[in-house]
Amino acid sequence: MDILDFLRQDHEAVLSLFDKLDQMRGEKSKDGDKDRVFEELKEALDLHTAGEEDIFYPPFREDDDLRPMILKAIEEHHVAKLLLEELSGMQKDEYWDAKLSVLKESVEQHVEDEEEDVFANAQEMFSEKQRAEMGTRVAEMKKVQPAGKK
Repeated sequence: MDILDFLRQDHEAVLSLFDKLDQMRGEKSKDGDKDRVFEELKEALDLHTAGEEDIFYPPFREDDDLRPMILKAIEEHHVAKLLLEELSGMQKDEYWDAKLSVLKESVEQHVEDEEEDVFANAQEMFSEKQRAEMGTRVAEMKKVQPAGKK
């Protein structure tokens, strides 16, 4: 599968998990549902960022004009990881909901920037075959990588 299609599907899945958590806003965890959805979100973001940083982003870092855009994306991943770690250790109350909202807004902005800017550059930079190979590598990585490990 083309890496761009693969990453778009990841983006949709992550945003869907944020929507599920939004629907649970203000609720105490019922039967661990909120915990379960948050753990799904954390795993999805961990695997997604690892795939981008290890497979998709490296060629961009070699281009002097595109490197700043990718370094910014990597820093956005770093911020998301920090927020996920903080959220993992918090009680799921209104403060947790507020921090989750900040994470969601950050991820939404990252997704928008990436799909508009990075993906457009990837269309020009990589052949269909190269994009398919990257997609295969990310898919394989996600299947064999233990949850939450990078």
